[in-house]
Amino acid sequence: MKLLREYIRELLTESVNPKIMSMIDALEKAKGYVEILPDRVTVWEPTEISPRNWVAMVAYETSASAGSGNCAGAAAIVTASSAKTGMGPLAYDVAIELTGGLGLMPDRFTVSDSAKAVWSYYYNNRPDVETVQTDNFDNQLTPEEEDNCVQRSSLRDKGQENFNQSVLSKVYKKSDTPVMDELRKRGMLT
Repeated sequence: MKLLREYIRELLTESVNPKIMSMIDALEKAKGYVEILPDRVTVWEPTEISPRNWVAMVAYETSASAGSGNCAGAAAIVTASSAKTGMGPLAYDVAIELTGGLGLMPDRFTVSDSAKAVWSYYYNNRPDVETVQTDNFDNQLTPEEEDNCVQRSSLRDKGQENFNQSVLSKVYKKSDTPVMDELRKRGMLT
């Protein structure tokens, strides 16, 4: 039974989530693309008026430069995100895949309701995305220091005693890059 679960998880991991695939299809139809820069992922959807019309963006910095702690080895922490259309999750998926399996975390200080909804969706509905729990600097959950991380946004969400129940206290990881592979295959990744 365990082997079957692992096989199903592997199949899910190798394929693009249907919701994300529909975003890629819509973006391709609009002649859009995804741009990766050292500090952000931007989804562009050109219009007749503006050939460089961005519709979604996720900015991040490395965990080390954020000064937020080891954060269970997360490669990056979101510092800002914005979406003018429903393409935000596509930008998040690419940002998660960019971490090379090390993971992406929500902003450690402030998270908007719409961004929290995206993280909640990953946590509750995306079996292809692995989550890792982080701890606070008081070692409330584990004695190890490696998982310690600033918890301000999760404290605001669930309080001191229950911060670990917040979707904002997790690292989000993907072991493969099916979204980036699909975008690359279609010539939509720059």
